[in-house]
Amino acid sequence: MEQSAKKSLENLLHVQKELLASAQKKRQALIQNQVEQLAQLTGTESSLISKSRLLEKALAEALNGKTLSEMAIQDEECRVLQTQLTEVVQQLKAENEQNQKLLMDSIAFVQGTLQFMQPKGDATTYTKDAVATGKTKAVFDSKA
Repeated sequence: MEQSAKKSLENLLHVQKELLASAQKKRQALIQNQVEQLAQLTGTESSLISKSRLLEKALAEALNGKTLSEMAIQDEECRVLQTQLTEVVQQLKAENEQNQKLLMDSIAFVQGTLQFMQPKGDATTYTKDAVATGKTKAVFDSKA
């Protein structure tokens, strides 16, 4: 395997490991409701994704039209790196799916809380029509 392809693959593996670590930190931030840290991690992930795309392009150029699988057949070191990269990407995918589930659960909780807090039925206490017709409900007993 060419040195430039090997170096690109090693760098890509390193970036994917950083993305995995960031996703794990993101899960903790979601669980602990740390919004500022979550925003910071999202920015970090964005830059890592951009870096990953550049490394993927560099790897494709370094492979000279061959696929990574073809190179892995010819080179043991490439096969090891490819296996490690595949494992990290699968872990990253699982972590991102877990984070997405946490976000969806959080959104459902907020929506449920908002629905619970909204008045039901004929909420005539402070509406314009209720004042005009004199059908207001008192919240407190004024005679007490």
